[in-house]
Amino acid sequence: MKKVRLSKKGFTLIELLAVIVILGVLLAIAIPSVTKYINVSKKSTYINNVQSYASTAMDQATLGTYKFPVNPNEATVIFFDDLIEHLNKGGKTSPYGAEYVTDSSFIVIANTRTAEDPHYEMYIAAIDQDGYGIGTISDSTQTAGAIAYDDLTSENIIQISSGTGMSKPTVGGTVTTADGNFSVTTVY
Repeated sequence: MKKVRLSKKGFTLIELLAVIVILGVLLAIAIPSVTKYINVSKKSTYINNVQSYASTAMDQATLGTYKFPVNPNEATVIFFDDLIEHLNKGGKTSPYGAEYVTDSSFIVIANTRTAEDPHYEMYIAAIDQDGYGIGTISDSTQTAGAIAYDDLTSENIIQISSGTGMSKPTVGGTVTTADGNFSVTTVY
């Protein structure tokens, strides 16, 4: 009978360890890059969603569903909940997976001129239940705010560490935006 000789083919322990180390280094480099890309994408989607709410508010005001403010420095406030049924895109949840806070997510339509020659500016205030929302960072303090529709950038999408967003505007009160205070005349 002929003896069959088995050849010893395979990886040595050192070769396997070298592959594991190389994979670990590649993962250590790739994970932060992918995480950063995902966060940038979520911020961009957040902006698109809240701008969709603002566009819908303006469209519905033009159609007569909501009233435009008449006098200078007056504002109409429309909460996200009232706009959901009219949205073409976006929804109740932010790109971070949490629902928008009902009392702190709204659109402000403000008249910055006169009753005879109105000019309407839109401001957006939004925060979700996980604290991601529209705000500003100054001196390492994070605060919620109402940002002008045209000025909203990815730097304004932050995780607000303290507070629950902007307080709920009421008729007769004021709403503070990045450009000043407006008297609230109508709330939806």
